[in-house]
Amino acid sequence: MAERKAHVERNTSETKIIVDLNLDGSGKYDIDTGIGFFDHMLNSFAKHGFFDLTCKVDGDLEVDCHHTIEDTGIVLGQAIREAVGNKKGIRRFGNFLLPMDETLVLGAVDLSGRPYCVCDLPFTVERVGGFDTEMVQEFFYAISYSAAMNLHLKLMHGSNKVMVDGFEINKRRCLAEQDLYLAHIKNEHGMSYIDERQLAKIKNILTEKFVEHQYHIMDTDFNNAILFLNIMICRMGDGFYVQSNELDITENLGKEYEMSKDIFEKIGRRFFIKVTDEEIKYFALYLKGQGNNRDSDTITPEMDKFITEAFAQIKENFGVDFTDNINLRITLALHCMSLQIRIKYDMQMKNDMLDYIRETFPMGYDIGTYFAFLLSQKYGKKVSDDETALLAVHFYSSLMELNSGVGKIKILVISSLKNSMTLLLKQSLLRWFSDRVSAVDFCNPMDVTEDMLDEYDIFLTTEKDEFFEKGLAMYVNAFPNQHDYANIKLNLDGFKDIEDIASIFYPELFYQVKSSTKKEVLQGLCDRATKYFEIEDLHSQVQQREEIGSTYFSKQIAVPHPMYAVSSDTFISVCPTPREEA
Repeated sequence: MAERKAHVERNTSETKIIVDLNLDGSGKYDIDTGIGFFDHMLNSFAKHGFFDLTCKVDGDLEVDCHHTIEDTGIVLGQAIREAVGNKKGIRRFGNFLLPMDETLVLGAVDLSGRPYCVCDLPFTVERVGGFDTEMVQEFFYAISYSAAMNLHLKLMHGSNKVMVDGFEINKRRCLAEQDLYLAHIKNEHGMSYIDERQLAKIKNILTEKFVEHQYHIMDTDFNNAILFLNIMICRMGDGFYVQSNELDITENLGKEYEMSKDIFEKIGRRFFIKVTDEEIKYFALYLKGQGNNRDSDTITPEMDKFITEAFAQIKENFGVDFTDNINLRITLALHCMSLQIRIKYDMQMKNDMLDYIRETFPMGYDIGTYFAFLLSQKYGKKVSDDETALLAVHFYSSLMELNSGVGKIKILVISSLKNSMTLLLKQSLLRWFSDRVSAVDFCNPMDVTEDMLDEYDIFLTTEKDEFFEKGLAMYVNAFPNQHDYANIKLNLDGFKDIEDIASIFYPELFYQVKSSTKKEVLQGLCDRATKYFEIEDLHSQVQQREEIGSTYFSKQIAVPHPMYAVSSDTFISVCPTPREEA
């Protein structure tokens, strides 16, 4: 049997089209029409029909998609007619019922030499990506008349009721940010975006190329890169590509571009997808924003200046001085060099440790939140809570360093026990609080002097004597238990006794509601505090802090507070709400 191949070219004032068709191929395709969903249609035609198809189209898409789609139908129809030839040895008629989830479509063909087209495919949306749905009928009409065939297409069951419009980058961002790729979302073939075998292949490719290019990446960032690339592959496989007008890259991608190009060369072969230069640049930008900077030489003078000024504002508002902490200054600047890219191009990272960091390191998280606020002012975009938590870790680490140096707490234990009996207590205290305590000394009750009140920070007693009764010392067992540990820890964190804690609560600042919104609760709390302490600007400062990031903690507890200190008084205003509203 003669080869059933065709080569057709068509040049008009609107389009330039080249089509190569082999009806006895294996399903290979190379499609580039400039319209993502149209490419997807032709890819599927070749893949599932086991045709080899090359289709290159240069059309006037700046006008609309009409000429590109209709003229491609004309040329493809001509190629089919030429490849079929005299039709000897073939069956004229053919039909197929295609089920795809809730959709069932009938397609019937008669290579009769008499062109006729019936296209009963109702659409409830005007566009699918860059493809106008009204062009479906025009496309198949052009094919039927150019190929001289009867063509019937009918939707037996199914509907199109939802269409997400917008840039492809934003659609992918939606998938990533909402973790939809880990759920039940399916692509146009009814397949889940998550395929463990595909993820394993991506992991192997990235591992190989990262090693070759000596690209250092943390485990969590590596896993995120796998999932990010997986979405890219799935979308490209469905014919949806990032367009040049979606990218406005001003960064020098350099080595990241070369690495991305190397990765996609293998990705394209492994997954049988066409890769564009825009997709290579997009992934290169992603890699640029992952924080591969280890050399302080990469820190720009602008970033160094910003960090220095931020430290000055943190000192002013939080009373914590990081000015001379060179290590924090460098590590934070390196972090921000990549973070600024993620902020600028809306590629901020997910952080599964967000709630843990927020609950465990409240002071570090609060400073991190303020620093994120300064960053958002600089770049004109909000820094996400996930990114804020990563910043908080840097500040928490430095806070621990400050607490471990000069100014460590000294403990005096007032006890009449024998030295041998106090050994266990001393060992327990040092084991529990070695990073915060510089000394644990013991003194007989009879030997306590007024000078000791200034020399020691925490006073403990093994007897419920006058020191305990007057609140000068906290009782602790000679053989301490977890209850003792919890009480001492509370002391170390700032309170000497229950009276100290109670002193910052005021009956006048308790505000009870039966049902209310968050806005109303904040307003009520601030109004009471403002009236009681004659404070100015409290509510606006609290609102500003909430806009940066939520202050909720676990167990339905939130601790809203102002961005800056607005009063010399320390107080807590309380509002319990119904459980369903908390």
